[in-house]
Amino acid sequence: MSYNAVLIAIVAGVFTYIIMSTPINPILITNILLGLIAGLLIDRKKS
Repeated sequence: MSYNAVLIAIVAGVFTYIIMSTPINPILITNILLGLIAGLLIDRKKS
């Protein structure tokens, strides 16, 4: 796992947390996981 994937996941989680009214929400977890997947795909494309 690279720093890029973790950074994208954190940004996705923070944006979702700001938008959502309840802190623990399945959408928050889903967006963090999608951020991790996007970061991993970006890293694979670069190499």
